[in-house]
Amino acid sequence: MNRNFPLFLFLFFSIYCQSQVVNLSGKVFADSLEESTLHIINISRGTGTLNTATGSFLIEVQENDTLWFSSVQYEKL
Repeated sequence: MNRNFPLFLFLFFSIYCQSQVVNLSGKVFADSLEESTLHIINISRGTGTLNTATGSFLIEVQENDTLWFSSVQYEKL
């Protein structure tokens, strides 16, 4: 049992480090941002948020998550 303990610790910490969720904050800059709302969607987690009037946003993400920025006045790329 003692011989396998370091392997167990390595596997435990590897899984723990990969599953950490962090808050990603950012700011959207656009010429026509005044009075428009953008949807920031984390497709990987199925969660989303909206930007503030100044363009700032905050959303929970993990490594390798995919974010989608969407609004009525913008075409999907």
